Amino acid sequence: MPASSGRSSDKPQRDPRYFVNVPQTDSATDAMMEEMPLRWISAVALACHGKMACMTASDDKYTVCVYKLPEYLVGGSRLTAEPQRTYVLKRPTYTVAGGQPMTMAIPNPFDAPDKFHFATLSKSCVKLWDYRSEDGGKLDSKAVIFGKNPQQNPVSMAYASHAGELLMCGKDGMLYLVASNTVVSCAKVGPGLGCAASLHCHDCDLDFAAVASDGSMVLGRFEQDAPAAPGQRRRLGTRPQVVERFLLDDLDRTSKKLPAGMKPRWTSFVVDELGRGLLASEGNCLLLLDLGLRPGSVRSILRVLQFGHRGECWGLAFHPKMDGLCATSDDKGVIHFWDTTERCPLAQKVYRADLPTWSLDFSPEGDLLALGQDNGIITVLHFPSLEVIFRKRVSHVQGAKQVGERLCDVRFSKPTDKEGTLFLACACWDQQVYLLRVVMRNRQGKYRGTTVREPEVVYHCALKGNTSSPTHVMFTADAQFLMSNSKDMQILVWKTSSGERQASGAHIRDMKWPQWTAILGWPVAGVWKLSYCQTDLNAVCQSCPGGVGGDGLIAAADDDQMVCLYRFPSPYTDAESRDYSGHASHVTNIQFSASNVLVSLGGADHTLIQWRVEEVS
Repeated sequence: MPASSGRSSDKPQRDPRYFVNVPQTDSATDAMMEEMPLRWISAVALACHGKMACMTASDDKYTVCVYKLPEYLVGGSRLTAEPQRTYVLKRPTYTVAGGQPMTMAIPNPFDAPDKFHFATLSKSCVKLWDYRSEDGGKLDSKAVIFGKNPQQNPVSMAYASHAGELLMCGKDGMLYLVASNTVVSCAKVGPGLGCAASLHCHDCDLDFAAVASDGSMVLGRFEQDAPAAPGQRRRLGTRPQVVERFLLDDLDRTSKKLPAGMKPRWTSFVVDELGRGLLASEGNCLLLLDLGLRPGSVRSILRVLQFGHRGECWGLAFHPKMDGLCATSDDKGVIHFWDTTERCPLAQKVYRADLPTWSLDFSPEGDLLALGQDNGIITVLHFPSLEVIFRKRVSHVQGAKQVGERLCDVRFSKPTDKEGTLFLACACWDQQVYLLRVVMRNRQGKYRGTTVREPEVVYHCALKGNTSSPTHVMFTADAQFLMSNSKDMQILVWKTSSGERQASGAHIRDMKWPQWTAILGWPVAGVWKLSYCQTDLNAVCQSCPGGVGGDGLIAAADDDQMVCLYRFPSPYTDAESRDYSGHASHVTNIQFSASNVLVSLGGADHTLIQWRVEEVS
């Protein structure tokens, strides 16, 4: 069954995108709404038969659009042959003003092939929509009526039956059953509901599952009201009845675990016929559960499918020795770790810094992790213990908000001598690059007569000369020279031993680089598209010789939400590239692992996307 998602456009000249993923073909395509003023797509719903889709926009009218999708867009042969092609949807089949900003849209999973019913959720209203294709198409809507039932702002919804009944969650814990467009029954099932799902499992007499704000989950059924006492008039109906309540923290965690004390706000829930559920939170957490509804099954968290950032992401670094391990950071100071081999987050390993963290880098041996933070602070952690071994404010220049400037890039050099001495460069927005030395010192061990070698970080010098903020730094392979790129498109070179600025780049013309990551220089002149301005390219990374494709590729991340792949070097203007979409925000960072697994990092979409490199004949 295909799945869909929508992406906003952050630039006036770009159109919003609508993505369709087809699991059977392991591919995706996207459709572009060319002639519609839908700069922001706020919600999408794809019909269960894949023939139609609706999109809601955040324009002045909060437009609701219905599109009839071509056959090849949702599973035809053309999609299989061209998985990255963009199809232009000129005009929608039907549009209507929604009246309110909508945050959620769900299709009726029980629709017949010629029907399209869906529901939308806004801050204070749920609407049921019915699209009919006869007579040129018509889209009707009805708002849900509470009647005499207690009214709460809805936070989530789910279709419950073939008859079109709807489960609706109230903010303060009420669970509503909606038939047609009227609430027919309700009951308070928790302190505050986040989401609910209908149950259609074999050999199970339960009707619904809901997740509350305190982390508890309730299982229940709709039961007939008790008859009225003699002499009383009472309307009979069905009401939600809680059968069982349990905490997610108490489940058997047979695979991956969540960080201790994490209390996410759960917003979406769906359960299949085998009693396995997908539970999603506002903070980009996605769990695979077994509710234990089948005979012999155990109620457990099977897997943490996703566990992401809640702030804008910028820092990205691969571990040099543990292939597949990478770290990411955001502007809330949270650092997450990921296993790209298993394609899953390491949810138990999280570091929370006290300041926004804009850049990361591992030392060549992988035993140190450098953090470039706000206020001009550089922090060095021991890895994997994540203990702080060095912290210093290297820049005391204050920016416009009277706080220290950020360290936007940090980079370790290769060892400079047999003792393993390293340089650590910190590019700061105060127009300077700060250079530190990491030296190995012998210290007395835990037991008498033993010594251990521990790293010690000492200040070396400040590299001056930039007339704008430096954005990227890169050492030569022998660590004799350091190159920086700045916002004003300037390339400067210094000698690391003395901090002396080189008058020209002739000293590094024939130098070898361990991995090219600078956005300026002759090897990457061709990655600058003619449509770019000087701030549109955020990061580049050269592939590694030990992986697929060798070191002859370079990937670029830009503000157009694209990941672009080029040949390396690309010294000629407007070089040929393969462009890949998938992010819903500017792509802030990108990096190859030692085996050439490519990871791209979205800023405002908080998304880490993993790509594989394949040889093309």
